[in-house]
Amino acid sequence: MSGAPLLDISDLRISFKSDTGYMNAVAGVSLSLRPGETVGLVGESGCGKSVTSLSIMRLLPKTAKIEGSIRFEGKDLLGLKESEVRKYRGNDISMIFQEPMSALNPVLRIEDQISEPLRMHRKMSKREMHDRVVELLRSVGIPRPEQIAKEYPHQLSGGMRQRVMIAMAMACEPKLLIADEPTTALDVTVQAQILDLLRQLQAKNNMALLLITHDLGVVAEMCERVIVMYAGKVVEEGDVRSVFRNPQHPYTVGLLNSIPKLTGERERLTPIKGNVPSLANMPVGCRFAPRCPFAKEICRTEHPPLTKVAAGSRVSCWLAEEAVAQ
Repeated sequence: MSGAPLLDISDLRISFKSDTGYMNAVAGVSLSLRPGETVGLVGESGCGKSVTSLSIMRLLPKTAKIEGSIRFEGKDLLGLKESEVRKYRGNDISMIFQEPMSALNPVLRIEDQISEPLRMHRKMSKREMHDRVVELLRSVGIPRPEQIAKEYPHQLSGGMRQRVMIAMAMACEPKLLIADEPTTALDVTVQAQILDLLRQLQAKNNMALLLITHDLGVVAEMCERVIVMYAGKVVEEGDVRSVFRNPQHPYTVGLLNSIPKLTGERERLTPIKGNVPSLANMPVGCRFAPRCPFAKEICRTEHPPLTKVAAGSRVSCWLAEEAVAQ
């Protein structure tokens, strides 16, 4: 996909203040998205996916220390005042949050919540906003939109609440949509409907989509490129087909080996041994080294850079460095 990036994150570092100082949650993440592109950001819980997405929206608490750059259409969002960021948030950049029951306000009607970005970013009369809310609810496949608009979140099912979240995010037809685990806790049928809906809305608006998930099946179905994170760092990135067919990093291999196969002979799943390291006690070298079956001495003392490998992928692994050098 050609053209300048819509979103360009460079060397993003995020730390949180604690009693013992700052703990590094994201360490040097770089990624980019172009208009109409879908990129998957994957990894275990606690790897920094959601923290990265919240930093784009400038929704992290004040105790967070953010360094690096987050450029949207060439403008560095980290250098803007809060009042300037509000012009982008919900307008050009929108987000679907995890757990719609907690993301939606329980004491406000659905119509009031969906119309909030319209009140902030569009000059509309009450009638125009009402018509737009009904149109949005209908566009995300909600039946009886006129009636649903008057109801409260607790009156809707999980799938319906997720559709409301999507309608709210799409209210101002954003250029970039960040979807943080958009299908978590939904049954398989509803998951498929939500993903198909996102695909339709993206095609209609030529919208860039950053899909944050731990579900590699969703990434395979939805994304063109995938970025694999581990303990706050990018360990592998490339187009989905190349990474899934020929993973280069031991962590990516471990993730793919832990997925049940629907065809062929049934085999016991191979879990990744050990646990994700604590923010307060990160390994000195490669952060995956304590769990890696191929770790060598250099892995425990120096962190490998992201290196270009076959098929345009990049991987942060000393084994890949050796393979490229040969």
